[in-house]
Amino acid sequence: MPLQYLLAFKSPFSPIQHLTRCSWTTLNAAHQVLGRVSTILFYLHAGFYLNFFVQAHVLAKRIKDWDVILGLVGTIAFTAVGTTALSALRKLSYRVFYTTHVTLATMLLPVLYFHVHHIRIYIIETVIVYTVHLVLRILNEHKVEGSLTLVPGTANLLEINIPITAKSKQKSIVQWQPGQHVYTSLAQGPVYMRSLKSRSPFAIASLPSEDGNLKLVARVLDGNTAALAKAATEGATGKASSIPLILEGPYGLSTHSNTLLQYNRVLFIAGGVGATFVVPLYRTLLKDLSPSPGSRRRQNVAFVWVVRDEAETSWAVPEDELEKKGMQERMTVYATQTGRMDNDEHKNNDVDEGIELERLLPSGGINDSVQKWQVHPGRPDLGEMIDGVFSHTRNDTKVAVLVCGPRSMADEVKKKSNKWIGKRDFWLHVEAFGL
Repeated sequence: MPLQYLLAFKSPFSPIQHLTRCSWTTLNAAHQVLGRVSTILFYLHAGFYLNFFVQAHVLAKRIKDWDVILGLVGTIAFTAVGTTALSALRKLSYRVFYTTHVTLATMLLPVLYFHVHHIRIYIIETVIVYTVHLVLRILNEHKVEGSLTLVPGTANLLEINIPITAKSKQKSIVQWQPGQHVYTSLAQGPVYMRSLKSRSPFAIASLPSEDGNLKLVARVLDGNTAALAKAATEGATGKASSIPLILEGPYGLSTHSNTLLQYNRVLFIAGGVGATFVVPLYRTLLKDLSPSPGSRRRQNVAFVWVVRDEAETSWAVPEDELEKKGMQERMTVYATQTGRMDNDEHKNNDVDEGIELERLLPSGGINDSVQKWQVHPGRPDLGEMIDGVFSHTRNDTKVAVLVCGPRSMADEVKKKSNKWIGKRDFWLHVEAFGL
């Protein structure tokens, strides 16, 4: 039990993260596996005892005893936690998953404490871990003022901008790095209630130290993002409404930018709002390679961004004209659709990070772009692009492919990359968010 809760320890001070040097995403995968193992052991434990009670003809008596009742309650609670954590159910309602996970994980501790006395030492250890975790998450919160708007030309893309000035309370945000993310929610309610509400992970979509502001972008689904969108009621008219927000973080590795400099060729692939993870890394890498557009070193970098409509890319446009020109140089946008879809189609797409990759536009050439990107209709051939990164290179050429987008895109990139894994010096990074 203590290890299970330690693996879920989401804090820069996580002892397991410091010991293993693994990211929280990696540890969360171990947390999920250990959770399944624990649930199976719970079933075996309950099944063996119930079988013993039946064979000893004491089931009718023992089923009324508190130790047995609490054991069955614990088994049912573990089942509920494991069931709502299944990928399909988690996508159906992340809010239900999160609330169930946090609530039952808390309730389980007293249930198991009074179940049998010989496990109480482990429950006490778990309570200590759980309490320290909660306190550290609260201490890692930042109360800020931010403007909320809907991205022009989109129906459900929310943009949050938090200005950073020399006198602002959020000066520490300047140190936040590309590749990290924060949990964002409205600054409402007491602290202990906020921990039970779902808070959405937002990738840091800007370079705070250079842009002078922290930008967060997300697609509006349900739960927390819907509440944030509701608070941005003036956003539809193009006016920014500044409201108090709670940021928890940052989380995630801050070393991606330095790691990318070790590779000779880099391909970024983003789907929809997955570009919030990619864009800051792409901008940083271009600047690190060369300050000027057109340099030879920049020719070994490519960025492919798949969106529904070009309007969804407007938040990524840098204000600096020179940087904007350089960003356009190695970036290609694919727009999978135009026009309006019915509500059911929007709903189905939003379940998979809000982007439909299977629908194709009629074939055609490059469209004129308001942002001056290269915009192609339809979807890219990701396999061809991955192969292209390796083409005309020596065997010792180091290649990196980073992808952030819907599961279907990530799975396709993994599948197309399999033939290169183990044969070349190849780093494939698939970014995903968890709790």
